[in-house]
Amino acid sequence: MKISYAYQNISCIVVVVKHKTQSLEARFATSVLIVLLKGPMIKGNLTAYLSSGSKAVADRVADLQELGLVTEEQESQRPFRKIVQLTDKGRQVAEKLAEIEGILQK
Repeated sequence: MKISYAYQNISCIVVVVKHKTQSLEARFATSVLIVLLKGPMIKGNLTAYLSSGSKAVADRVADLQELGLVTEEQESQRPFRKIVQLTDKGRQVAEKLAEIEGILQK
């Protein structure tokens, strides 16, 4: 019984980790993180920078928010733009991704 229970717990952990890494595999997810290493960015500018549709970027930002890697805040004055920026955790992940990207480009 204890082995079965432990296996179920490990299976749950594997599923959660797999779900989180799949979010990073989604189109533009890693690009969003690496671009945001330069600093906070207006969501519309992020869309233009990545040459992507606004829905794709909005979906990735939502996924990354769910993972605690980015935050999105709306300006309090007109034109009420949305600013996306890395969290501390997001910065750590983005730096590792940029490092990997650099290694692959050698």
